[in-house]
Amino acid sequence: METLALVAHNEKKDELLAWVKDNLAKLNSFNLIGTSITAELVNNILNLEVEPFGHGTQGGDILLAARILRDKYTGLFSLWISIPPTVTNTSYKP
Repeated sequence: METLALVAHNEKKDELLAWVKDNLAKLNSFNLIGTSITAELVNNILNLEVEPFGHGTQGGDILLAARILRDKYTGLFSLWISIPPTVTNTSYKP
């Protein structure tokens, strides 16, 4: 069975839930993994079995990317927000 990873920043969780809901029939044929909060939301609200894998703010998205590369997963569905540069995030460049 092919594996698909689901990731969404907090401001995009509702969009991800809507996308998953619209694609439930297709997603049932995948093994689903996702960062912990995303997985928990999808599991609780849409009654799917998404394997949680690390918390995004603790590097879960990076660990998930490494896992995708290592295991040659099928794909990643991700919704991101634009993060403006801040004093603590000076390396960010849009």
